[in-house]
Amino acid sequence: MKKTVLAAFLIMVPLVCLAEPLRMGISSRVPNTNEEFLQTTIQTLKNKFGPDNVKVTYYSLKGLEEAVKAGQVDFMQSSAGMYRRLLPEGVRDLVALSSPRYPDPNQSEGTAFVTRADRTDLQTVKDLKGKILAANSPTGFSGYHIGMHEISKKGYDPEKFFSKQIFVGEEHRMKHVLEALKNGTADVGFLRLCYFEDMLEKAGYKKEDFKIIGDRKSNRLACSHSTSLYPSWTISITPKISPAQARELLQTLLAIPPSSNGVRWSPASDYHSVDTLLKDLKLGPWAYLREWTLKRFLNEYWPWIMLLFVCITGLIAHVIRCERLIKIKTAQLSKAHKKHTKVLHQAEEANSRLESLQKMGAVGLMSGMLAHEIRQPIASIQLYGRGIQRIIDGGVGAIKANAED
Repeated sequence: MKKTVLAAFLIMVPLVCLAEPLRMGISSRVPNTNEEFLQTTIQTLKNKFGPDNVKVTYYSLKGLEEAVKAGQVDFMQSSAGMYRRLLPEGVRDLVALSSPRYPDPNQSEGTAFVTRADRTDLQTVKDLKGKILAANSPTGFSGYHIGMHEISKKGYDPEKFFSKQIFVGEEHRMKHVLEALKNGTADVGFLRLCYFEDMLEKAGYKKEDFKIIGDRKSNRLACSHSTSLYPSWTISITPKISPAQARELLQTLLAIPPSSNGVRWSPASDYHSVDTLLKDLKLGPWAYLREWTLKRFLNEYWPWIMLLFVCITGLIAHVIRCERLIKIKTAQLSKAHKKHTKVLHQAEEANSRLESLQKMGAVGLMSGMLAHEIRQPIASIQLYGRGIQRIIDGGVGAIKANAED
């Protein structure tokens, strides 16, 4: 009834006249129960803008990325991971998928780690280290990147965690993940949220043959999953679309009534978890982290670079200070040395004078002693001479006196 009323309403509403058709790009995706709603979305857009005014093209994940970069897409439907990877190209989100099973459009996508039920050796994520992985595509968001990010958050290097990775392909080839598990080609497989509940039996497999490792299933979210949750499929616009067309597109998408199972388009307000995933896995805007460029080196090690700069600056300052102190100490030592040399010279001169004085004193002492020794016999001789002279003088006088008598 609702679809009939909507169709009648769209017929009554004048079609938007466009100079050129809107080009919608759709990425490849694994089959699920939301496929019918996506086809309803495309038909609604054609009814709104005119069948010839909406051109829909299906791309591979890599093909859609190249088409956006080449300016060949006006708006696109893709995973949240693909949308955020194209942010540098000016892509901006309009709406994301939500449903009663995952009503929060910010948390409506995840990945289940699936293995055979008889693998008793595989109980936790830690047990998967060194095993063989089967996934859809190395560029798949829910089928690969979300699972690898969960491994990264556990503290492991996702690029070295598995011994081998097998990629079965996109779209309907997702069932080959289960086939690889069944025949033992792989030990664990990554399946997008709700594939285990909705598509496993349709692919010809029994649920009891498999188990979910680290299942976080709860009453809030009815599907099994082993990872954190992220925004689901997103419709986003590129810079090629005009603001008026973007407004008409947003109004049309939000006006689409929910599908029979409650799926609808809702605005998503938080893609931070997706950005963290891309940064940790070095994808999209952070792909440069895989290359050792100067920019990456500076971004990666700037705290250590700053610490090294501070240490070098401190070392240079210490060397300059030491050189200055050495110059001061050298000048002081040179001055002290000169003073000491002068004192030694003065002491040597004093010693020399002292020695001269001592020599002169010794000569004087010897001279005095010699003079003393010489004066004594001379004095004695003089005394004896005088005595003899007196005797002589006295004898002559006596002789003269006797003669006169």
